[in-house]
Amino acid sequence: MTKHISSSKLKVMRRRLASVYGIEEADILLDRLYRMVGRYGVGAQIMNSLILHSESLGMSKTFLHSQLAVQSFYEYLGYKSEGPIFDEAGIPHVYMARRTNNA
Repeated sequence: MTKHISSSKLKVMRRRLASVYGIEEADILLDRLYRMVGRYGVGAQIMNSLILHSESLGMSKTFLHSQLAVQSFYEYLGYKSEGPIFDEAGIPHVYMARRTNNA
């Protein structure tokens, strides 16, 4: 079964990296990871697994905070932006949501 990685766990990972390497270096490391994962289509596979897992739990909606630079990736997966652009850790983000097949 696919494990769910919540946004709060990702934030904890970012904080831990930042505590060791500093916030700028942590963001560079995470950016490199995202780019490496994206080259092989792993990001879409992970997100689709998380979407299927959320549906198996009976969830009718999933949401995330997307960096504006990768908003189109989440739109490709069926997410729609909702609300204004906001700052998170000095990076512009937008709230995005997606209705599952349970909606």
